[in-house]
Amino acid sequence: MQGRRDPLIAAAHMVGWVQRTALELATGGRGHFVATIGIIEAMPGGSNVIPRSARIVIDARSEDRRLMDEFRQRLDAESRSAAKPPTWSARSLPAYPTMSRRRATLACRRY
Repeated sequence: MQGRRDPLIAAAHMVGWVQRTALELATGGRGHFVATIGIIEAMPGGSNVIPRSARIVIDARSEDRRLMDEFRQRLDAESRSAAKPPTWSARSLPAYPTMSRRRATLACRRY
């Protein structure tokens, strides 16, 4: 499997990262925080094909905007790290940038 560039591996890494980070923020004594992965997609989705892209949708919620901003910053950094080797790209997109409830989509695409 050497040389394989599978964006679903980066997405799987991020699923675990979201769970660990949400637990850390929720138990840190700084307020309510939850994060859930509700959608995982691999395209084109064949059982014997390395996907060309993978997408996860993260729903993160907190009444404290500072917790949300911290989560977003950490998400951006971790998603860039998970998207290596450099032939992949990752980005997180706020669905509701002006609200304390944000959903971020992490998309990893193989070039």
